[in-house]
Amino acid sequence: MKAPDNRRQAERLGLPVSPAELAAAEELVAEILETVGSLPRPEPSAAPPRPVRAPSTEDDPLHAVSWWTDAEPTGSGALDGVRAAVKDCVAVSGVPMTAGSALLADFRPDADSTVVARLRAAGARIVATARMDELGLAAGGDTGPGGAVRNPFDPARTAGGSSAGCAAALHYPGVDVAVGADQGGSVRVPAAWCGLFGLKPTRGLVPATGTLGIDHTVDHLGPLARTTADLARVLDVLAGPDGEDPRQRDLPPPAGCSAAVADAPASLAGVRLGLVRLSGTAPEVQAALELTVAALTELGATVVPVDLPELADAGALCFGTTVEGTAALLASGGNGYQWQGRYWPELARGLARGWRERAGDLGVAAKAVLLAGSHLQETYRGEWYALAQNARVRLVRGYARALDGVDALLTPTTPGLPYPVEASSPVERIRRGWAVLANTAPANLTGHPALSMPLAEADGLPVGVMLTGRHFEDARLLRIAAVCEREIGVRPGTATSLPN
Repeated sequence: MKAPDNRRQAERLGLPVSPAELAAAEELVAEILETVGSLPRPEPSAAPPRPVRAPSTEDDPLHAVSWWTDAEPTGSGALDGVRAAVKDCVAVSGVPMTAGSALLADFRPDADSTVVARLRAAGARIVATARMDELGLAAGGDTGPGGAVRNPFDPARTAGGSSAGCAAALHYPGVDVAVGADQGGSVRVPAAWCGLFGLKPTRGLVPATGTLGIDHTVDHLGPLARTTADLARVLDVLAGPDGEDPRQRDLPPPAGCSAAVADAPASLAGVRLGLVRLSGTAPEVQAALELTVAALTELGATVVPVDLPELADAGALCFGTTVEGTAALLASGGNGYQWQGRYWPELARGLARGWRERAGDLGVAAKAVLLAGSHLQETYRGEWYALAQNARVRLVRGYARALDGVDALLTPTTPGLPYPVEASSPVERIRRGWAVLANTAPANLTGHPALSMPLAEADGLPVGVMLTGRHFEDARLLRIAAVCEREIGVRPGTATSLPN
């Protein structure tokens, strides 16, 4: 362990220390660090690097894949023969994991994340890690290394993010399902823009052990798929406690999502949906939503207007939570402090090495978030983070009130259509990558399950329609979605505009 520069540390902390105090403190600091340094350090993992293959324009025309790989099944079960992609912040043993950032350019996890281990144990083969916005800090699908992930319905537009590659890769014949991460809408936004089903499960339902997030209180993992049946069977495999993620306390018994989809009724008779009034929705998205509401009504659903004024605070709550939370999480090696789950020292070592060697290569969005978070930490010592965390309660209560008397809330997944790849400036690219989360981020703050469905279209582009339900009623959302998929159909259907 390196000897510290105690005077510099005191200056960094804004901590006045007299010469006499500094001399005394140095003796004590040396004793503390010597004691800490006596902790046993595990031997480096013997797991060899797994062979990977860089994508090419021929096998990855949408720029969706970080690495093609082949993590074979370790068992047999509900996902036999399924080929899965996972977001590049989800650990696959021996496969590079970058989280879309130069900070982790040479990091290879030594063990599978819980979700990857469960996929493989159920018979799935991991065939790719998928590109993402840098560190998950925007959702335009265009802030990761190498440029934008392209939209399969119009390659001049982005796929949405931050799980951009997961959604785009599902338009390749060699990928059947994907698992993304969602901190503010990062599963649902690309699902909406790429014409797929994407679910952010109830907070805690799926363990996030072995993944890099941005704040433990908003991090979620969730599946993307072409059908509700695939979405449900992946969720059934992923859900349940792993004993290492403390967000999973007091989980109810498994809901049986596949059974809920298989037994979906012929209509939506008896289903009540609350249509949330939202401002800022583009006219073409609003028109598409209205057509979907009419189709839902024809299927027997009762759609009633619902007010949720607490949504006005969601943007401030999201920034107040994640900006300082991200800065703190990265400063603590991606693990956080006072966390009662499994820690990942190898990730901390990889981030520290990347910070020393490549911090200057971070993109503007990441630098802006880290600068803002560092300022809040240094100047206010967590005051604004505490205010934001406490204020989430009002939003949770607002959702509980809005859901009273309805089966789910109904909104467009995103306020507008997929973005053009070209942007007027880097700042505009980042701003629009944050603005797209307006409808999705609130459920990350409240922990409610939310499901984007590809039921609408505008100008030949997909328009996602989102259901938000009560905590742990994920199966209910999937059951409603299964009826919609069968009776309304997926729109616009199969993408035909893949680039050559």
